[in-house]
Amino acid sequence: SPQEIRMSLYYSDFYKMILSLNQDVRWRRLLNQDAPDIHFKDVEILIRAFAMLFNYKEYSSPMSKFLNAFSKEAMQFNDKQTEYLKDLIFSFLDNCSHIGPEKCASKSGQFRISLFESIFVAACLSPFMQRALLKKRISVVSVEALGSDQELQDATQGSVASARSVATRISRALALIKTE
Repeated sequence: SPQEIRMSLYYSDFYKMILSLNQDVRWRRLLNQDAPDIHFKDVEILIRAFAMLFNYKEYSSPMSKFLNAFSKEAMQFNDKQTEYLKDLIFSFLDNCSHIGPEKCASKSGQFRISLFESIFVAACLSPFMQRALLKKRISVVSVEALGSDQELQDATQGSVASARSVATRISRALALIKTE
């Protein structure tokens, strides 16, 4: 898979952290999968969330090229940066533990990657810019509002990985996701 190739090309301390995070019970619960994916699709979702947090404004398709560039960038992260990113996503997972996995799933039960990454960026952007952690719970009502938002839904149909679709999803999440 593209993520398996990416891991062999850009393996780093950041990737070690992501692989460890992929085992975390809070992540597995949100993803609604007990066991890690043998082709690392779940790892790719985490990489994608961080790549969007860092570089969503510079995103351009194709997604694989975007993720490769971020993975190459992540090879340069020092221990302090990697530890901070681990703490940041742990604070995110702690503050959305009350949100059931169905809130990030489609009607057919499929995990909605675009929705998850949008929520992650919206909730973590301000703390990330301040090198802080997420300290408040993510509002379930705001997650539901984002999940049913027509603009977000339109941006998850057709060319999902287009720059316009990504910008729309992040913009809608920044407008709708609240903490309490």
